[in-house]
Amino acid sequence: MRTLLFSLFLCGLFACQNEPASPPIEPREVRLELNGTQLFCKVIGQGSPLLVIHGGPGLGHAYFLPHFEKLAQDHTLIFYDQRASGQSASDLDSADISLDLFLKDIDALRAYFGQEKISLLGHSWGGLLAMQYALKYPDRIDKLILSSPSPASSKLRASESAKLAERLTDADKAERAAIIASPEFKAGDARAYERFFRWFFKKEFADTTLADQLRLNFPADFVAKNRVLQYLTK
Repeated sequence: MRTLLFSLFLCGLFACQNEPASPPIEPREVRLELNGTQLFCKVIGQGSPLLVIHGGPGLGHAYFLPHFEKLAQDHTLIFYDQRASGQSASDLDSADISLDLFLKDIDALRAYFGQEKISLLGHSWGGLLAMQYALKYPDRIDKLILSSPSPASSKLRASESAKLAERLTDADKAERAAIIASPEFKAGDARAYERFFRWFFKKEFADTTLADQLRLNFPADFVAKNRVLQYLTK
């Protein structure tokens, strides 16, 4: 079911891209001082607000664009880079960063944009954050959309990994091994990690050719930041 929903969600976005082009929607950018750090936000569109929470940790919102722009015709899309991620302040002291602080950042954004209740769309690690926020602040949630959310426990992660392994062909395994063994991947090059994630995402698509159309736009420092913040996912 998780794979089906994710595939339908992304197929819908790609279908939208094939429709006649609409007038460009000018984004608005703002840097907010919240909870002792600076968060970068990009706001696109008009209509009911939807706060979009990116994957990672340590990634950024850029990989959502331009794929999500069609949604901006009916919604005010609020993209933001999580603390120590993307274009937000790079204060990477792990002693001061906790999962709860990420949830407080989401709530601070809700308040800043004047919403008593907020609709969230979380992808991957962002889906886990959205789930945790809904559990902590159930009365502040309007709608909750989870796109291929990260498993919420080590048991669920192990189960997901086992199911993925069952779907891999020998060719899949060889392709993955070649990417991981490359000097670029070992050096933490963001483009090599994009190749790995395209390989990984391909397993989530009913039409695997769509994965090649993804513009991941990983920031150059993603791998370094992700390694520092990985403890948050355990």
